[in-house]
Amino acid sequence: MEGKYLELVQNCINYARSFMTLPEPIESYFEDCPSDRFKTMDNAAEGCGNKLYFNKSWFTGQDRWENHRVDIEFFIFHELRHLHQHYEIALLDSNNTVHEDISTIVSWKNGFINYTRNEGGSTQAVNLSQEVEIDANAYALCLSNMLHISDNIELRFSVPQEAMDLADPRSRQYYENRPELKRYMDKLKRDAGQPVVRKPERNELCPCGSGKKFKKCCIGKGIYD
Repeated sequence: MEGKYLELVQNCINYARSFMTLPEPIESYFEDCPSDRFKTMDNAAEGCGNKLYFNKSWFTGQDRWENHRVDIEFFIFHELRHLHQHYEIALLDSNNTVHEDISTIVSWKNGFINYTRNEGGSTQAVNLSQEVEIDANAYALCLSNMLHISDNIELRFSVPQEAMDLADPRSRQYYENRPELKRYMDKLKRDAGQPVVRKPERNELCPCGSGKKFKKCCIGKGIYD
């Protein structure tokens, strides 16, 4: 039963390896909810070391799997970013070559030492505001957008709005200051012979300048999506 789900996970892993260092191999597990790890459906997935854990009920839901697969991809990318964070911390601790600024890695390390898990209720807001989560959400936004930048799939995620409010501006910065992302976007521009821009989010102002939200204006017209 898990074959098709594991295939999607592996495809995301393969794609993400083009942009960030990850451990080898990566193991994936599905766990029931409720459980010790997934107490509520508010927590979709977790990653640590070289292991990915997915909330089975959340991941395999029929509507999400059939109609919102990009949402699943987003959360896979999110957890892969956490694996990258942990991997860079381990490299720094063992005096090996790292691929991020040392100050960034130290910030991640301190963030995990004082980490607040998302167990629903009041813990959600605290969880979403942590630097390791903002980075993971922002990078997942970038990867999701780049994966689907040339198709007509609408990017809709079940991430709380407060998380998007923090992640979206960070993702914009990443397109400009992350060399691996900039190289990819520049290559797309060269291959296409025209500017390539990320897909606007539904609630962002439409790029056409109308002053309306994207979902109320040019969405679905093939201009910006």
